[in-house]
Order: sequence, then C-alpha cells, then structure tokens
Amino acid sequence: MRSFLARRSPFLWITLAPLLTVPSSALLIFLFVGEHEAAALGLPPGEECRFTGVAKKCFSYYEFWRVWILFAVPGLLNIAVFAWLLSRSPYVRAAAVVAGTLGLVRVITPMAGILISQFALVDHGELYLRVQTGIGEHPTTQLLYAVCVTGLVPWAASVGVWWYFEPLMARIRSDVKPPDTQRVVSRYSS
Repeated sequence: MRSFLARRSPFLWITLAPLLTVPSSALLIFLFVGEHEAAALGLPPGEECRFTGVAKKCFSYYEFWRVWILFAVPGLLNIAVFAWLLSRSPYVRAAAVVAGTLGLVRVITPMAGILISQFALVDHGELYLRVQTGIGEHPTTQLLYAVCVTGLVPWAASVGVWWYFEPLMARIRSDVKPPDTQRVVSRYSS
C-alpha cells in the first residue's frame, strides 16, 4: 500500500476525483430526490406557478437535508487523499494534508453553491429548497448546474495549489524533497 501511495500524488487524486463525484452525485439526485409540490407542503394555491409579466415562473420544493446528504456522500471521495498520510515521505504527507484540506472544502462546496444561488430555503416544519424555474427548465437540472458551477472554483484552486506546491515546499522546507528526487539523488550519490 505504501509503495502505491508513494508513486502517486494526492493532488492527482484530488484533481481527478470530480470524474467520479459529479456523475455519482447527479445519479443519486435523479434517483433519490423527489420534488414536492406547494399544495403537498400546505402552501396556498398559486405558489407552484406564477405569471410575472410575460414569463411564467414555477417553483419546486426539495428536502434540504436529503439533497445535502446525496451531494456530500460522493464528495467524501475528495478526502480519500488523507490515505497518503501513511507514506514514509514527509513531502508526500505534507501534500496529503494540503490536498485533504482542499478535499474538505470540496465536500462543503455543493451545499454552499446551492445556498448562494437563486434557491430559497423555506421552513415548513422541515427545511426545503425552493427552486424557481422558467418554461422548459427542470428544477433538478438547476440544482446540478448550481453545484457544478460552484465546484469549478475549488477544483481550479486544487490545480493551482498542485502547480505551486513543489516550488513552495522547496522554498519553505528545502530539506524535504519529493520522492522521485530522493530516489535519483540516492542512486547517483553512491
């Protein structure tokens, strides 16, 4: 296990994790999250669709905690980089701490994306997300879109940190070398 971890970067995992987490989240949301109509929540008639000028705006309601859990569970793959803490290399362990911290941020990001978007949080005995859609828009697609767009920011940050990690480590801890450098130096120094 340690040799496997030593040959791969935790930053590579954190960069490629969305290839698994995004489709998994989408699948879980489409399979296990159902819309609630306003009438089922005891809201007055007319809360489902309204005409505003020439446009028709409709509202769908989703259970907040169910949405949160179904986005967060696949996101836990982002924190799998903490497995690199088992490495013997202090360099790789430092990379695991930094990448793991970025992974924790990415677990929280989906709900942050939903909460800062145009969706309203409504309390009717339980917390619900109110998703506003126009003609031809699907509310579940709106949720996924908000999460993906917001997820681009921490993903780009992960790539940027990976890019600058080695030069920064060389400046801060010049005594700690990447694993490949240690092997090359030891091979030629004897």
